[in-house]
Amino acid sequence: MQQPVQCQDSVDATARTLSLRVAMAIEEDLLREGWPHGRLVGSQTAIQERFGIGRWAFRETAKVLETRGSAKMRRGPQGGLLAVEPALDNFGRQLTTFVTLSRGDREMVRQAIATVGKLELFQDDDPVAAFLMALLVRVGSMFVDRDAGDDRSHLHRLVLTATSEASLNALSYARQLAVRIMDDIVNAEERHPHCLGSEWNLAVRYGYSLEIVRQASRILEGLELVEVRVGRNGGIYTREPQLTLSRAQLFSYLAARGATPRQANTCAMRLRLIMARQGPARHRLVLDALLTAIDHYAAWAAARRPASEPMPRHPAVA
Repeated sequence: MQQPVQCQDSVDATARTLSLRVAMAIEEDLLREGWPHGRLVGSQTAIQERFGIGRWAFRETAKVLETRGSAKMRRGPQGGLLAVEPALDNFGRQLTTFVTLSRGDREMVRQAIATVGKLELFQDDDPVAAFLMALLVRVGSMFVDRDAGDDRSHLHRLVLTATSEASLNALSYARQLAVRIMDDIVNAEERHPHCLGSEWNLAVRYGYSLEIVRQASRILEGLELVEVRVGRNGGIYTREPQLTLSRAQLFSYLAARGATPRQANTCAMRLRLIMARQGPARHRLVLDALLTAIDHYAAWAAARRPASEPMPRHPAVA
């Protein structure tokens, strides 16, 4: 791999790309509406007019939403973006990315699972504890099972679970390039966030067109492996390991399962007590990040309605 390109930072270069900003705005709208699965978010024309974006920006927004598992495109006269119910796999990809960039492994995830298993909440069908356990088990399955002879890396699995294709050979050029860039990021000697280069730099380095590089960068951005900075000195930057579970998706997912602020706070408090008794350990990195997300949900749910009032489940819309 070539040495990372040094990019001068600037105020303009720290801005999020337009497509990601629009995608996150759409997710927030879905959260406010109860995340109506299967409902038409809007046609291409309607979304372009609403956000003041062009055709290419809409396409990139749609790709970000599809990668994040928030929506999918429906073709045809009645086509447009359709809301997709938040799924555990979406959070699994984000947590796997975090573990990977933190130089973690299956053993780290296994220890986290063992710690969550000590919670005395599963017999009460606690939705928050159940979510944490299911998520960690899902992430553990993402890593390579060498004993089973599986030679695909968990990075390949990240892309494969973000698409409907069954094998790497069936992936589009953009997804193939995304896997190559991911491999280089993880294997790089540079551990701190750094600039990989501009889209033009990557096109020359990997031998793909600018359009393919642009689409691959949006895939990586949706998986939160990179940050695409725009402006005079922008470029594609690696990220500091940070778990940023999709706020809108996570809140909708837990609310749909009836998780109350009290349950979230109780689960977080008990898990922190267990971790305190265990002392310093590598897997605390994973659990601390998850607990921060649970704290945010508890605060949002408490502000949304009284703790005694149950959270409504979002209906499936045909």
